[in-house]
Amino acid sequence: MNREQIRHGVYDRLGVDSSDAELPTEVIDRLINDALHYIEVREDWPWLQYPAAPSTPNVPTVANQDTYAMPADWLRVSEVVLIDAGGNKQPLDMYSPRELDDRWPSSETGMPQEWAIYGDQLMVRPVPDGVYQLIVRYIRREPDLLDDAQVPLMPNSFHAAICEIAAWMAFRRSSQDERATDCWEAWQQWEAQMVGHRRRFRGPSRVRVRPGGYPG
Repeated sequence: MNREQIRHGVYDRLGVDSSDAELPTEVIDRLINDALHYIEVREDWPWLQYPAAPSTPNVPTVANQDTYAMPADWLRVSEVVLIDAGGNKQPLDMYSPRELDDRWPSSETGMPQEWAIYGDQLMVRPVPDGVYQLIVRYIRREPDLLDDAQVPLMPNSFHAAICEIAAWMAFRRSSQDERATDCWEAWQQWEAQMVGHRRRFRGPSRVRVRPGGYPG
């Protein structure tokens, strides 16, 4: 559904239409975007994963530069992978900025092995001594729906969940607690289905062992 269709869905859930003085279209549109962002931070939803295969844009490092700006739409980083000279992909280990500084107290250079996030910057250590290609996999934000033709990144099958959260927010604004509770309970049912959709495989996970390492 696009924004216009979602708006109609919210009005249907509220039992009013755009003539309602307290809920004009601009208020509903704002609630729709608030609902989208409310949902986006609940889980690492698969539709928010970036980059999505088969497109894999790489981030090239620069010699003697250890920080790189993250894209404007990033929410949180899932994984950083280095492509070595042989074309092999080597996942880098994640640490906090403090841990990274403790582990690399000098300005030692070399092929990056570890990473951290500080503010909106990706930090890598050791400091790159040349150009390496990094794949930065991250969870992005839902873009605001700014016109009626726009559609969310969320799959169409879950758009009713946006209506429930937007209506929940609207009922809370007007202190209609019982109706707000109904929307919240309906949202929880949608969320359970969405979480099930996030788990797109079955079976045990495998422990990753670095080349030359021993799995214990």
